[in-house]
Amino acid sequence: PRPGLPVASRTTPRLKAYKGVPPPYDRTKRMVIPDALNVLRLRPGHRYCLLGQLSKEVGWNYAHTIRPCPSWVSKI
Repeated sequence: PRPGLPVASRTTPRLKAYKGVPPPYDRTKRMVIPDALNVLRLRPGHRYCLLGQLSKEVGWNYAHTIRPCPSWVSKI
């Protein structure tokens, strides 16, 4: 590489792009971090509330029936 060339032209041939998950990483366990999703999706400084909290404050009384729900929701 010549010193006069921009960095992008020297690094572009080394770039590898994959569709999907590349082979060394396809066997690793994937995780979801809810706090990271909040940072990505919500704008800083904007207020938000959780749907369960809002429903409880309005007077919804069926949280005890929905609480064991995630086991069958994942099968839908």
